[in-house]
Amino acid sequence: MSTLSHWRIRRAALLATIGLVSVGAHAQSWTLALSWKAGSCDENNGTTTCIAQAAQSVPARGADTDAGAPPPMLKAIALRTDRVDCDATALADESLPADLERYVSSTSGNSLQQRWSRYGSCSGYTPAGYFTEIAAMARAVGRTTLGQYLEQHAGKRVPLDELKDAQLHDFFFGADKAIQFYCAPDGRLAEVRYTLRDWSDMFVYRDRGSLLVPTRGGNCGEEVML
Repeated sequence: MSTLSHWRIRRAALLATIGLVSVGAHAQSWTLALSWKAGSCDENNGTTTCIAQAAQSVPARGADTDAGAPPPMLKAIALRTDRVDCDATALADESLPADLERYVSSTSGNSLQQRWSRYGSCSGYTPAGYFTEIAAMARAVGRTTLGQYLEQHAGKRVPLDELKDAQLHDFFFGADKAIQFYCAPDGRLAEVRYTLRDWSDMFVYRDRGSLLVPTRGGNCGEEVML
């Protein structure tokens, strides 16, 4: 390889890295909300109310590795910040990723439009970029220790501390990331939420991760039904 070609490759890699860092630096105080078994939560006057699907016994499974595997039970709801309702432009079906339904919860046209108008339009992404990003995040979380723990214990009642411990050494970096669990009144898990400041390297797999701190918040009791 010539010196000039080598320099061009290094320059392209450097620019790509700068681009990732810039996106992450711009993304301050974000929340990645993930639905477990089609559960969801609503915020009203500072109170979080969640609903969850009836727990069922599910055979233990490994990480979701290909399109032939059963659909994952942990799917993305939204990547959001405090800014909302930046644009109400109608979504075009052809602009959305093909695997959207596999990794994003509730993919009806109205639901996707509401999430794009409410959250995605403030993200700096195009509609295709936004939904591709949250689908990739959901897929990546499904491959973490926590994602595999959830799949393997689906339909079972587990201690909240054990659920928290399942993610202590996943591949998340830095002190600006944390996790919360939200449950329905009967103790069934509805949502998993990550709070983020910089996700530029968050979903790049590493054999050894660092501590991801469970923070105050969440509303699950001492035991959680998966």
